[in-house]
Amino acid sequence: MKNILFLGHYLWKQPRVIITPHVAYRSEKYSKRVWLVAREDLRRYVAGEALLSQVDLVKGY
Repeated sequence: MKNILFLGHYLWKQPRVIITPHVAYRSEKYSKRVWLVAREDLRRYVAGEALLSQVDLVKGY
């Protein structure tokens, strides 16, 4: 299922619309994993290495 809003989508220009990521579930395990990935990406950034979490501008996310 694809639910990504492309750049020209009309919702981006609506002043009364707030667009947020879909995060419907959170657990201690999930929070720990997010922290570990963010910490590793920061370490890689400082070391000049490729990041684990990269934005694909062609895909739009």
